[in-house]
Amino acid sequence: WLAMLVPGRFFHNRMPGTVRVAAGLSGGSYDTLARAICESLGSQTKCEALTISTDGSRDNINRLEQGEVDLALVQADALGSSSLAIVAPLYYEAVHIVVRRESGIRRIEDLRGRRVNVGMEKAGTRGIAELVLKTVGMSLPDLLVDTSDWHLLIQQDQLTPRGNMEPSERTEAAIIVSRLGSQDMQDLLATGLWELLALPGALDLQLDEPSFHALLLKQKHYPQGNLPDGGVYTVATAAFLVATQKTPSILVETVLTHLFSPRMVASTGIFPPEQAVHWQSMGGWHPAAQKFFALFRSIPP
Repeated sequence: WLAMLVPGRFFHNRMPGTVRVAAGLSGGSYDTLARAICESLGSQTKCEALTISTDGSRDNINRLEQGEVDLALVQADALGSSSLAIVAPLYYEAVHIVVRRESGIRRIEDLRGRRVNVGMEKAGTRGIAELVLKTVGMSLPDLLVDTSDWHLLIQQDQLTPRGNMEPSERTEAAIIVSRLGSQDMQDLLATGLWELLALPGALDLQLDEPSFHALLLKQKHYPQGNLPDGGVYTVATAAFLVATQKTPSILVETVLTHLFSPRMVASTGIFPPEQAVHWQSMGGWHPAAQKFFALFRSIPP
C-alpha cells in the first residue's frame, strides 16, 4: 500500500545507514580530509561514516561507479564520466616536478631515459604526468617509469646507501600532484636531496587544459625547500568531492551542510563556499549541490 500511495523518489531519497568515502592512500591529503568528513557525519548524524583507503583518483572513480562507495575525492582531470556528479571543489592541487639535486636534471627534457615516479597505476597523477610531458614532445614510454607510492622516496634515501644501487635503478625525479603546501611535500623537500623544477609551458598548458591554471610555488609554501627567490612556475588544478547522479539528494545536502560550516572550512583549509561557487560553470554537478551553492551566488567573495 505504501508503494502505491507514496512516490518512488521518497524511498530513493533517504539517508543511508552507512556512508563510505573513497579517500586515496592512507595518510595522504585525501585521506585526511575524508576522515574529517566522516568524523563530522558520524558525530552529527545517525549514520555510520567510513573512510576507504584506495590507490588514488582513478581507483576512487571505479569504486564509486561500481557502488562500493558513496562519495569519493578525485583530481579534476579524472572527471568526465557521465555517471559522476560533482558535489564540491575542495582545494588547489599543484603539479610538483621534483628532481634529485645530484642528478644533473635541469629541464623537463632531461627526464628522457631517467627513472621517474609518475604515481601509482590507479592514481590520477599519471594522466597529468602525460600532459606535462606532452608540452615538450615526450610521453611516458620515453621514461623509465616508477609506479610506486612517491612517499617511499624518502624511505629509499634512508634505507638504500648511494653506492649500493645502480643509477638506472634509482628514482631520479617525480611528477607529483599534491595539495599546495602539503606536509608530505614539505617533508620531501626538507631532506635537502630534492629540488623543484619549473614547468616552462605553464601558461600554454593553462590555455590548452581548462582545468589548469598557472601557479607560482613560493618559499612560504615550502619554508625548508630552498626555492629560488623568484619562485617556481607550475600549474595547479582542484580536488573535488564527487558522487553519482543517482546519489540521494539528502546525502549530498547533509554532507555539504556539515563540510562547509565555518568550523570545518577553518579546520580543513578547503575553499569557503563563496569561492567554491565559482566552479559551477563546469558541467556535471549533482542537482542538490547546485541548489546548495546557489545560496552563495549573491554573496561577494
